[in-house]
Amino acid sequence: MFPRHNVLWWALCALSLCAPCARASPGDRDDRFRACVTSCTNNDESVKSTMCSTESSESAPLTLLLTRWTCETDCAYLCMHNLEKTRKLNGEQQVEGVWKYYGKWPFRRTLGCQEPLSVVFSIANAVPAAAFLLRRRNANVHAAAYPYAQAWDVHAALSLHSWIWSAIFHTRDTVFTERGDYLAAGAVIVYTTALAVVRVFDLRRPDRRVLVFAVAALVFATHATYMLCVHFDYGWNMQVLVTLGMTSALLWVTWSYRGGVFGIAMPPTPKHRDARRLLYVVLALQASSALELLDFPPIAGTSLDAHACWHLVTSIAAWPWFAWAANDHVVYADALTRFTR
Repeated sequence: MFPRHNVLWWALCALSLCAPCARASPGDRDDRFRACVTSCTNNDESVKSTMCSTESSESAPLTLLLTRWTCETDCAYLCMHNLEKTRKLNGEQQVEGVWKYYGKWPFRRTLGCQEPLSVVFSIANAVPAAAFLLRRRNANVHAAAYPYAQAWDVHAALSLHSWIWSAIFHTRDTVFTERGDYLAAGAVIVYTTALAVVRVFDLRRPDRRVLVFAVAALVFATHATYMLCVHFDYGWNMQVLVTLGMTSALLWVTWSYRGGVFGIAMPPTPKHRDARRLLYVVLALQASSALELLDFPPIAGTSLDAHACWHLVTSIAAWPWFAWAANDHVVYADALTRFTR
C-alpha cells in the first residue's frame, strides 16, 4: 500500500522485472538481430560500436564506460534499434507492434542509462523516504507515547535503500544489479508486512514486536538464501510477494476502513481523517498496478513506458503515505490519552 513500500506493487513489479532473465523475447530470437550482433562484434561495417573498436581515435564515450557497457551489450543495443527501424519501414511494426528484446522494450538510453525515466522516477520515489528520515531526526517522539517510531524509521531506511537499487538496476540491467534490486525489494516487502501486523494489531509490548520482526527476518533470510544459493526462481519469488502483498494490503485497507474488526477498542480503531487518507492511498496504489499490467511500449521513441509511468505514479503517492506515517504518532498519542482517561 505504498509505492515501493507497496508489497502488492512489488509483486507485480517483480513479475515484470524477471522477464529479461526468465525467457527470451521475439526481438532477440530474430535471426536478423543475431546476425547483426555477430557482425557488429566482429567489427564489420554494417553496424559499428565504439565499444568494439580497436582504433585509438574511436575511443568509447565515458558515459558508456562508467555504466559498464561492453562490446556485446552495445552491439545488442545498436542492432535492436537498427532492426526496429527496419521493421517500421517494412510495415512489420504495424502488424506485430514493437518487439521486446531480452524482456525489455527498445528504450533510448541517456548518458548510458538503459531506462533513464525509470531511473529518474526511482530517485523521485526515494526522496519522500529520505525526507521522512530527516524529519524524524528533528522530531521529539517518545517511545512511551508512540512505540512504533523506530519501526517506521527502519521502514523508511529500507525503502530508501530499495529505491537506490531500483535506480541502479534501471541504469544497467545485469545479473548483479538484478540480484541487488530483488533482495532490496524483498527486504522491504517482508519488513512492511511485519510492520502492518505490528501496527494494525497495536503490539505495544516490545517482546511481541521483536518476535514479529524476528520471524520476518527469518523469512527473508530463508527466501534470500534459497533464491541466491539454490535456485533463482522467478515464479516462486512472485508467489511469495503476491501472498505477502495481499496479506499486507488487506490488513491496511480493513484497518483504515473498519479497525474495530480486529477486536481492539483503542487504536487501531481509526476514526480520524488520516484513516481515510490511508485508505485512499492504499486503493490508489493498488489501482495504479493496472499500468504495469497494460505494459505498453515506450511512447514516441522515449523511455516512457508503462513501467516508468507506474514509477511516476508511486513517486507521487509516496508523499501522502509518508505524511500519514509521520502524523500517526500524533493521532496515536491523542487516542491513547483519551483511552486512558
